[in-house]
Amino acid sequence: MYHPESGARKNIAAVAINHTLQVRKTGGTKVTYSLRAVVHHHGNSPNSGHYTATISTGPTWYPIDDLQVLPVQCEDGMLSRDAYLIFYEQVASESATSSVDLTENRLIHTACFGLA
Repeated sequence: MYHPESGARKNIAAVAINHTLQVRKTGGTKVTYSLRAVVHHHGNSPNSGHYTATISTGPTWYPIDDLQVLPVQCEDGMLSRDAYLIFYEQVASESATSSVDLTENRLIHTACFGLA
């Protein structure tokens, strides 16, 4: 974010990242997206720091850093203060008259995103 007196500052507010995201399009169609990756910025300033990513290949998540890539199993309940970009993939589309319930959201565990 930009502050008129001090210039650019990193927003460190916690962000809840849903595993699934539902969007209702014009006309009532519900579209479901699934979380596939998060890019993280580590550092106190928007002008410097380190970037890592956590990606999904189905049920397994991989934290990716310069030196290592290790699989982890994520649990529900994630908050991330360092999420920079969040990537979703469309997985379903249902009409407004469908009986499918798309309201349940799951959250990814903090260990997957470096806040355990």
